[in-house]
Amino acid sequence: MERKTYKVICKISDGGFGEIYKVSSPSTNEILVLKHLKFKGNLNEQTYIKNEIASLSSLRHENIISFREVLVKSEEVNIIMEYADGGNLEDFISEHKTLCNTLVVDIFIQILKAVDFCHQNYIAHRDITPSNVLLLRNRTIKLADFGISMKCMSSAGQPLLCDDFLGNKLYCAPEVIRGLFTMPY
Repeated sequence: MERKTYKVICKISDGGFGEIYKVSSPSTNEILVLKHLKFKGNLNEQTYIKNEIASLSSLRHENIISFREVLVKSEEVNIIMEYADGGNLEDFISEHKTLCNTLVVDIFIQILKAVDFCHQNYIAHRDITPSNVLLLRNRTIKLADFGISMKCMSSAGQPLLCDDFLGNKLYCAPEVIRGLFTMPY
C-alpha cells in the first residue's frame, strides 16, 4: 500500500476484490477511502480493475462517489475516493428499522439519478445493492463500488452485452438469473 502519501486510519471492510481503508491525506488532512486491489500478471489484462477505474474516473455526479486518483505499484492498485461519513444503506436500514416514506422516496430518487447518469454515459453498474449505496451525514446518497461495472456501448455505437454473472443473486433481475441475456430491441 502507498503509505507515504496516505495514512491508514482503519480498515472499513473487505470487498469482493480487495480491502477498503479509511485514510487521511497528509497534505490536506482530508479523510478519504483507499480501495486496495491485488492482482497477478499484466494490469492491462485485469478487466474488472480497468473497468472500475474507467467508470469512476469518467463519472462526475453528486450521487456517485467521487474518484480522486489511482496509485499503481507492482501487482497492486490503490484507488483513492471520497469518504462517505454516513456508512452504507444496508447498515442505515438495519439501525433505523422504520424509515418514513419521505426519506425512502428521497433515497430512491437519488439512486435513480445516479443510475440514470451512469446509463447516459453508457456505463452499467451491475451491482446495485444496499451495501454499495453510501450515505453522507446530510443524507446525500453516493453510488459506489464500480468493481464489476462495464461500458455498454462500443466506440462504434454498438451495444455491448455481458455474458458473465456477477454480483449478488438477492438483488439480481429475474431474467439475469434465468440466463436470458438478449437485448429487448
